[in-house]
Amino acid sequence: MKRITRSIALTGIVGSLALIACDNSNDSRLDTDTRPAADTSALADRSAPRGGELTAIDQSNSSEHIDITATIRRAVMDDDALSTRAKNSTIITDRTGTVTLRGEVRSQAEKDAVAAKASAVVGLERIVNQLVVNP
Repeated sequence: MKRITRSIALTGIVGSLALIACDNSNDSRLDTDTRPAADTSALADRSAPRGGELTAIDQSNSSEHIDITATIRRAVMDDDALSTRAKNSTIITDRTGTVTLRGEVRSQAEKDAVAAKASAVVGLERIVNQLVVNP
């Protein structure tokens, strides 16, 4: 048993060293991209409008907000009555504590179920339900 454990550990160490040694970046290659540089000023400003839709980048890094999102996600994933679409919906808790639900669900019942799980955590007034029914 010790021999197997040592072999596994040795394999892991060798693999890690191989990954560290294998640097895919090639600093000597020429940069042939002639496209103009993208304007990244909007990326720094999280309040910049992006068509009104929140994305994962809008998820707050506050531990309280991460816990809210995780609690809602766990409740959705534990519901075997929900479709894969509903379970893959996007759940975003922004820096104000507002939870936005986005994505597609198969029925109005699924849309209501996901919203109910979110409102049980933060209350109905802090939910923005952008789920779309697409049978």
